[in-house]
Amino acid sequence: MESFVINLEDISKTGIIIGILTFLIGVKYPDWDFKLRLKHRSAFTHSPFILFLLYAVYQNGGGEEYRYFLISFSMAVVIHLAYDYFPQRWVGGALVYFPFGMSMGEGFSKVFFLSSIFFSNFIAVKLMQTSSEYLVFLIIGLLIFFKEAKKEKRLFRPLTLYLLVYFGTGYFKYDELFNWAVEPLAEAIKLWLKVNN
Repeated sequence: MESFVINLEDISKTGIIIGILTFLIGVKYPDWDFKLRLKHRSAFTHSPFILFLLYAVYQNGGGEEYRYFLISFSMAVVIHLAYDYFPQRWVGGALVYFPFGMSMGEGFSKVFFLSSIFFSNFIAVKLMQTSSEYLVFLIIGLLIFFKEAKKEKRLFRPLTLYLLVYFGTGYFKYDELFNWAVEPLAEAIKLWLKVNN
């Protein structure tokens, strides 16, 4: 835990402010399909399509502030899609639509959402440079997630999906962080088994 505190001082405060503001705007982005006069849950806005374009811009000279913007925007899209993955029923406006108005159907919509969530989160985690950034953006993401829960009127299943994807992709990049969290838990389980046998 000590290394996290030390590394936290190296995180750009400007980047965190950009991140928070971008989260607040980015979580609304997928519903811009209304403003763009597209069918609701358009494959254009409910996918990582725009994120791939923004990532290409970053690869061609985006700076540090832009990196924070892209991390936050990607994670905000993940939050929105995690909520959208759990509609009351997979019919009508719950389905993903191609820009020309053709529905994908329930099975394809589910696969589309899951892959969009994964790739959007993958972009965010790929751009993170330290385990401290990973933890700080997790905390910001959770705050935004709980803020959105009031409007969405649901929490447990979308939050579970969000955390599974976030920790799943983060595990392969920040194994030292997971070792720090898992090793004490493993020791506690061993001790409990020893005492109870």
